[in-house]
Amino acid sequence: MLNNTKQNRIISIHWGFIPGGVAVYASEIENVSNYAPISLKSYCLHAQKWQLDHTSIDKMNIVLLPIVSRLDLSCILTLRKILLKEKPDLILAHGFNGVFVAALSGVGFDIPIVSSWHGDYFPSTPAQKLRKPLFDALQKILFRYVVKDVVTVSRFSKEILVSKGVDEQNISVIYNGIPDIEYLPEKREEIRKSLGVPDGCFLVGTACRLASQKGLQWFLHTIALIVEIRQDVRFVIWGDGPLKNQLLTLAQSLGINGYITFAGYRSDIALCLTALDLFVMSSFAEYFSIALLEAMRAGLPIVATRVGGNPEAIEDMVHGILVPFADPQALANGVLTLLSDEKLRRNMAIQARERFQAEFTSEKMVEKTAQWLMDCNRRHTSLLAGEA
Repeated sequence: MLNNTKQNRIISIHWGFIPGGVAVYASEIENVSNYAPISLKSYCLHAQKWQLDHTSIDKMNIVLLPIVSRLDLSCILTLRKILLKEKPDLILAHGFNGVFVAALSGVGFDIPIVSSWHGDYFPSTPAQKLRKPLFDALQKILFRYVVKDVVTVSRFSKEILVSKGVDEQNISVIYNGIPDIEYLPEKREEIRKSLGVPDGCFLVGTACRLASQKGLQWFLHTIALIVEIRQDVRFVIWGDGPLKNQLLTLAQSLGINGYITFAGYRSDIALCLTALDLFVMSSFAEYFSIALLEAMRAGLPIVATRVGGNPEAIEDMVHGILVPFADPQALANGVLTLLSDEKLRRNMAIQARERFQAEFTSEKMVEKTAQWLMDCNRRHTSLLAGEA
């Protein structure tokens, strides 16, 4: 723990709180006060119709600020009143929308804005696709000229921000982390039974939002290739999202309905993963995947696409097998290689779990984040004093 007598006041601003990696991240960094003299108060702008990650938010001391829609700017006035009352040393904003409302709310307060950056905006609807060029342009402006310091979740993410013109000196990298847990072996058979996995069959699966960047159409094509060779494998996808109906239709057209279960969103995904024999990630974009860390934590052999921050978590043929994205045959070959080699599966599973424990626990992430926040506050306090 850092020694400092001054209590550093930080307001944390979130825009929405849908299930996913950012929500998990946010719930963990609530614990920065365990590692430094920080008072962190979190606020989340939330519209009633938006999905809410209750599993993560229930762990937090967070205030939900209701808004009617994305165009409801009454939240700016609400946040300005909060800033006036709390007088924070820093504003910590998350994602593009969080930074945008923090910038508007903070006008005239001279409070430094710092941010966590988890990746680019991926539109899933026609309306969102129309908005993307505007979002990209505003993001460049905000992160180049408004955000004083930014923490990213991987070296890959840092490179993207640098390509947008953000000063490399203002970017720090702190890998995502999740809590280590003790697994209950009896849950494995219980979950496999609930999924209808026949005795003697392997279970291969993934857990993610059913969104375009997850490349799940390639996973379905991979399944079609695998079941032509082996019929002793079953597959499961845990998660929900905008592409659910399209994926169900594709699975039917590929003739693989008898092999795959779409199991929906589960808040107890850590327990669900114990049912797997192998974890697959088919994404074409990952910045530093929480799902990948969950698989490593569970001690699963992994086949993942060589994209984004994945190679920073997994060394190919050590902690798992990395394959090109959008290549169902390569993904199928990786899965078949592991299914046919028990020793390789076991060794990779052990290596993956050991790497998780050494590098990617929430304690390590939160401690580093606390240090980063303290450094940000120190640096900007000195700058403000110098300007005065």
